Amino acid sequence: MPANLPRTRRTAPPGRAALRRGAPRRSAATAIALAVALLAALPAVAQQDSGVQSGDSATLPEVMVVATAPLPGIGVDRDLVPYTVQTVSGDDLNGTRTGTLAEYLVRNFTGVNVNDIQGSPFQSDLTYRGFRASPIPGASQGLSIYLDGIRVNEPFGDVVSWDMIPEAALESVSLVSSANPAYGLNTLGGALAMTTRSGLSSPGFTADLSYGSGNRKRADLSGGIRSDSGWHAFAAGTLFQEQGWRDHSEGRLGNLFVKAGHASDTTSWDVSLLHGRSTLIGNGLVPSYRASGNALQPGLYESNRGAVYTYPDKTENMVTQA
Repeated sequence: MPANLPRTRRTAPPGRAALRRGAPRRSAATAIALAVALLAALPAVAQQDSGVQSGDSATLPEVMVVATAPLPGIGVDRDLVPYTVQTVSGDDLNGTRTGTLAEYLVRNFTGVNVNDIQGSPFQSDLTYRGFRASPIPGASQGLSIYLDGIRVNEPFGDVVSWDMIPEAALESVSLVSSANPAYGLNTLGGALAMTTRSGLSSPGFTADLSYGSGNRKRADLSGGIRSDSGWHAFAAGTLFQEQGWRDHSEGRLGNLFVKAGHASDTTSWDVSLLHGRSTLIGNGLVPSYRASGNALQPGLYESNRGAVYTYPDKTENMVTQA
């Protein structure tokens, strides 16, 4: 049988055990003291950074948030916004030799393309960087169009009636890129903001008459007056008619824009009225080459460039807007 050995128990001296039990408590107390001191120092640092102190409270510097608006001249400078803004105004816009506004944009603005699928000059399908503003219902729209701060995209499908825009009365046109929420819903690729002239900015009388192939006739008339007391008035009108370069593709339109108001050193107001009516025929595409066995045979387009496949594709628009 094994012998019973004596059992021993080692214990540390009383002083050393007290030190071991007190070390964690002292470390926790030190961490808490440092955290309290750091939190107490933060307000003092913030007050020094702000540079403005009033008694026991600190006043933070003013923060101003600025957004662009559909009216050019109300928002920030275009050199300060983080996207592209293309603008044309004055004589550069009114003295051009282009047929329509869409034609001017495709010739002078970067990133703009036009598809003339309908054949009518006022039914162009305008795209900007792949996003569309079209008068054709069902097309995927991605551009917002504004006239004097009023959105002119139709409620049905966001289509754009280019024929109802008073081109003879335009003062400036700005094309803003990017999906800016300040321009409303469906502004996926950008916005086109237009402003109209007035008697203050365009006094006098102007006339532009043109005649072209397809028996195309157009007249743009405008005139403005102003007085020394601040009263001003302006009127502009457009008449258009053509037989079209294809069969059964005639079209006509007319619109009238009138603006009157008063401007002083402290106040300014004006009232405008737009009325227009159009009947445009934009027949679609025609068949081209067709397969006949192993060869291609000329289609309707090759046989007669002016032929139409189905007709008439008539669109009648009317607007009265105050």
